[in-house]
Amino acid sequence: MTELETFLENQKKELAIREREIELEREKNIAAQKMDERQYVFAKEQLVTIERDRQNDRKYRETQDKKMFWIILAFIAAAAIFLTTAIIRDKDQVIIELVKAIAYAIPSGAGGYAVGRYKKKNDEGKNQSP
Repeated sequence: MTELETFLENQKKELAIREREIELEREKNIAAQKMDERQYVFAKEQLVTIERDRQNDRKYRETQDKKMFWIILAFIAAAAIFLTTAIIRDKDQVIIELVKAIAYAIPSGAGGYAVGRYKKKNDEGKNQSP
């Protein structure tokens, strides 16, 4: 074999290797594109799920707020009825004790509410950090 034939043979081999490299690169690109499509579909489904969870969370909080409102309203109505009854029957000592109880309950309730709110914010902060 002459040098020219060897050169041509080597060129053929290089060309075959380059064709195979191009084919592998094309397959790699197709695989990456399919992976991107799967990730896109997963991300869309995840967003839908997050939206649904947030809607459910809002409904739950709204329900809880309504229940709390009615409980507080019932407590205030009961206290007003009891106070009115005590005033009508001239029970001054009962009125004084009721006012004392309310005077202790309001700051205690506000303090408990503040502590609960503070703990809830701290717990949410801990859960969200990586």
